[in-house]
Amino acid sequence: MPAIRPSSDLRNKYSEISAYCQSPQAPVFITKNGVGDLAVMRIEACERLVGLQTLRAELVRGLQDIRRVKMESGMTISVFQKMYFVTHCLSILPRALHQQGKVHEICIQ
Repeated sequence: MPAIRPSSDLRNKYSEISAYCQSPQAPVFITKNGVGDLAVMRIEACERLVGLQTLRAELVRGLQDIRRVKMESGMTISVFQKMYFVTHCLSILPRALHQQGKVHEICIQ
């Protein structure tokens, strides 16, 4: 459950906010005049969130490509899925792993 803190706590209680954010996936919502203004979280949590959003967008685009090519070519979905997996999905995997800091692991395997 995220914590909700006033903006004055950023100045007066920064170390408390920082310590709270160190717990996994625990953002702090900062209010200004009682209205939500900011979300504060660990850099790693933010990078993970952005990486997941990027990966999701790539997968959605890939599914759209599958539907479009299937309709245009009349190719069966199972044949196209096999081709698509080899070409497109493997092309986005290194980017996703790079964002997670795991590029070295896949290069070794």
